[in-house]
Amino acid sequence: DSIERDPEFERVLRQHKPELIRWLTASWLHVARQILDGEFVGADRSTRESLTIGLRSIAHPLCRRALGQITSRKGEQTNENTASNQ
Repeated sequence: DSIERDPEFERVLRQHKPELIRWLTASWLHVARQILDGEFVGADRSTRESLTIGLRSIAHPLCRRALGQITSRKGEQTNENTASNQ
């Protein structure tokens, strides 16, 4: 099935792109704050991967800091699991 392009719709999207991006990333800013506040300490691998996928494409300083924090904890979580399994 072919999707027809609508030039008017594309124009409107381009015109409002900054607002759309802000709207789409707003919830991730909230999640980034939660990560930085330590609310995801001890999160399982699947949750950390989901957070990483969601944050990695957002070029906002808060999201970048949160991404750094969540990815730096991957090793800690692995070490914790290893220690608890011994």
